[in-house]
Amino acid sequence: MNISYFTRSALLILFTVTAYASPVSTPDLRIDSFKEKQGSLAQNGEVSYEVVFDVNVANLLNEDFKMPKSCFILSDEQHNKVVSSGISANLLMPYGKRGSKEGKVMFTSKDKKIYDMSLVSWSSTECHLETAK
Repeated sequence: MNISYFTRSALLILFTVTAYASPVSTPDLRIDSFKEKQGSLAQNGEVSYEVVFDVNVANLLNEDFKMPKSCFILSDEQHNKVVSSGISANLLMPYGKRGSKEGKVMFTSKDKKIYDMSLVSWSSTECHLETAK
């Protein structure tokens, strides 16, 4: 499938760097994440830092699961948090029982410490956060 440069950019491309992030679980989901890329975004005269993670989300339930209104959160051991700014559409689609999906999740922040964050989790309550705090 050929995707335009603009579309690829909007869907989470960036630059290089690969690192491992520990799996983080919720009661119903298991999330494995690997830092894939980091880079920057320049728009309207402002520059932000970006990181992209390859994510595998597994439904641990013995029943189908529909992702509620939610987001992914990137954090570190000091409890700094950033809300996802882009999510592969397939990660938001319904999951079959014990099913899993792979996709990309992008995080953007004005704070460079985003490059050192590696813990990806899922939340339905923290989606209002905007940048590291």
